[in-house]
Amino acid sequence: MNRLYQGVACLLLVTLCSLQGALAQLPDGSIAPDFTATDINGVQHNLYDLLDDGKKVILEFTATWCGPCWNHHQTGVLSQLYEAYGPDGTDELRVFLLESDDSTNSLDLDGNGPNTMGDWVSNTPFPIIDDAQ
Repeated sequence: MNRLYQGVACLLLVTLCSLQGALAQLPDGSIAPDFTATDINGVQHNLYDLLDDGKKVILEFTATWCGPCWNHHQTGVLSQLYEAYGPDGTDELRVFLLESDDSTNSLDLDGNGPNTMGDWVSNTPFPIIDDAQ
């Protein structure tokens, strides 16, 4: 892994660890619940199937109206990770953008709605899930 990806992995780990106490996280030793979600292109993804296949999974929870979320998304860090380690790279990683606001629609994701910071779909190589469930 080159220095960029090591730095990103470390930053994600530090961020996740620092947020663990502040947010409603799973208790230590818990197992993440399985889920199946359909992306905006109609493709289903199952967490446990991916993990059983040996894939690492990154879930990016966001909202189209969230400024800090948009700024992070614009860095392209997760896109770079996905391109290097996703299906067209080493095939060891999956990244999913999970739009977390139930009221978001496809216009917001495309950057044309009233509740968006920009176009979340173009230039996002990994699956986007916008499912109120």
